[in-house]
Amino acid sequence: GKPIFIGIYLWDFGGKLAPMPVRLLKIQLESGLSLWKRGEAAGFVFLATSICKKNLEAVEYARAWIAEHGEERRK
Repeated sequence: GKPIFIGIYLWDFGGKLAPMPVRLLKIQLESGLSLWKRGEAAGFVFLATSICKKNLEAVEYARAWIAEHGEERRK
């Protein structure tokens, strides 16, 4: 009965410890949006926001994605 939120990583905490490649960020966002649209998730949590002041491609892509999808409503 508790809401589920999709964690979106902006930093690769795996073996690389580097900015998340945009191609992998896109997979996270597309999968998460699909889950949200189906009602399987309540929303998103963007992780590693401490890096948002840096000029990183993943951060800029996430900002653009939020601007595009932030006001969407479920059908």
